[in-house]
Amino acid sequence: MGNSIITRIEEQAKYVKIDYSNSCILRGCFDVGSHQWSSSSIDEKLEALEKLVNKDGENIQRLAFGMMQGCNNNDVTMKTGDIAQSLSILLNELLKKNKKQLIPGQFENFKEIIKETDYSNVNLEKVDNLNIKEISTTRVVYAPFDYINKDARVVICGITPGKTQAIDALKKASELLKNDESLSNDEILKRTKKIASFSGAMRSNLVIMLNDIGLCELLGINSSEELFDTREDLVHYTSLLRNPVFSADKNYSGKNPEILKNEVLQKELENFKYEVSVLSDNTIYVPLGKAVEKVFKYLIKDKTVKLSESQVLFGFPHPSGGNVSRGKQFKNNQDDLIKQIKSFK
Repeated sequence: MGNSIITRIEEQAKYVKIDYSNSCILRGCFDVGSHQWSSSSIDEKLEALEKLVNKDGENIQRLAFGMMQGCNNNDVTMKTGDIAQSLSILLNELLKKNKKQLIPGQFENFKEIIKETDYSNVNLEKVDNLNIKEISTTRVVYAPFDYINKDARVVICGITPGKTQAIDALKKASELLKNDESLSNDEILKRTKKIASFSGAMRSNLVIMLNDIGLCELLGINSSEELFDTREDLVHYTSLLRNPVFSADKNYSGKNPEILKNEVLQKELENFKYEVSVLSDNTIYVPLGKAVEKVFKYLIKDKTVKLSESQVLFGFPHPSGGNVSRGKQFKNNQDDLIKQIKSFK
């Protein structure tokens, strides 16, 4: 039965373009296999999903999440809605059962390019073989920030990786691909993200401010610097826009265009929504800066996103050296930040 489900879905998937804006991206795939799906056992469903996940991890995750979001729309039949609900529940069970990170498909798409390229002296503005989407002056490029630490106690969330972080990630992934063929994709992505996330002067600023509001005491560590060293198990580093975004070839700052008013950026935001869906309800989120906070407040009101206001630390400045008012913002908000941290205990 499981094989029958897989076959029918795969046949349809060849002709169904994945589109984030579609109200129900799985409908075309699952309508044709609805009888096999609804009449199969839990184990058969899990077997089918596991095979699909192993074959195309990123797409099945996105499809399931998009289906879960769209299944209440008026143009979706109840039968398809039931299938969507089953799929989302079963996928979560599968994640818990396997206890491992599902490998996103995008890394596979760019893996050989990254392996064969020396990023030591690369000008990212001139690189076009990593492009994901480009409209007008807004460009989204791939960099290997896919790894999700779903057991994290705290999430540190920026806007999008900048040029420095993107190049650091590409250099590390290329190095690992060339020098150690025994490493799994998952391990490569994990090591890459640890090295490149909030790298540069930004990381030092971030550590100082996190220490000064008592995060290390909450987590039971000596310094927040350990989150980037020996205690990376406690943290998930991420961005609202996981893939680097550039506006007029400059690091995207959260404005011009705004994330919530731009179709390309809203589609990229789906990656973060998925990350939230697989993280614990007890996870603490630290949005970096006002632009990120604005989107968090929007997501808290979105009933399809599993995010509560009580999980979010508000008022934390962006640690970038370019944020000239960082020191003043932090001083003004420090007492309130400390109170919020204590409330998480």
